[in-house]
Amino acid sequence: MGDHQKEHSKSHEREQAASTDVKDLTKISDDEAENMDEQSRKERSKKMPKDVHGRIVSVSVVDGKSKILIAGLTEGLKPGTEGYVKNGNGMLAKFTIAIHDHRTSMAYVDLTPDMLHDHSEVVLNPTSMPKASERRSDIKTRVVGVSVVTVDQRQRTKILLGIGTSHGARDDMQGFLTDESGKPFEHFEVTRAGSLSCEALVDATIDDVHRHTTVMLNPSREKH
Repeated sequence: MGDHQKEHSKSHEREQAASTDVKDLTKISDDEAENMDEQSRKERSKKMPKDVHGRIVSVSVVDGKSKILIAGLTEGLKPGTEGYVKNGNGMLAKFTIAIHDHRTSMAYVDLTPDMLHDHSEVVLNPTSMPKASERRSDIKTRVVGVSVVTVDQRQRTKILLGIGTSHGARDDMQGFLTDESGKPFEHFEVTRAGSLSCEALVDATIDDVHRHTTVMLNPSREKH
């Protein structure tokens, strides 16, 4: 074989080797990229802070839900992160962050502003969700709606209470309207309890209800 042919053969072998190396490097690069993506996801997950405590600093009503602004948060949280409003050592209600800007978060929660008045502490991205509030006695709430309905050809006053099963209310639960002194005005029984509110019928006029908007549900004892 001449020198020219030998040189051509060696050149062809080098090209084949280089071609093989490029294919192998491409395969390795794809694998590495996939591993890096997985590692990146794990790193982001690790950086997400757990059990972040915050405080509700403002409440407004939007489309029947309370929009809450939460302050005092650390970086790393993001929209879609779950959280809950604290109720002692338990949970008053769950929610999901809608907007987060590093220092504050916004979310919608199925509670009325009155319910949030004494419950401003929240936990975000909790390690675990505590149990919701169970049935309890002496549940204080307010009338948030009133209307006149016809039941068995008789006009009755229907009241809507700003508390539901997720906060301890139940169907057939006893209660009464009261003024600010706490003295019972009109007794009733819950006719329908939803998760966020409940209804009852009372033998009182709308004006009477407007004068007695405080409600005691499942009283442990009756005041006189």
